[in-house]
Amino acid sequence: MLIKQLGELKQSGLITEEEFKSKKRILLDKLLL
Repeated sequence: MLIKQLGELKQSGLITEEEFKSKKRILLDKLLL
């Protein structure tokens, strides 16, 4: 759900591709713990 929201932020230009990738990595790491 949060990753979907991140994708929407990236598409609307509110965050950069780099920010998207780093936030996605952090979220995925938290989910896998």
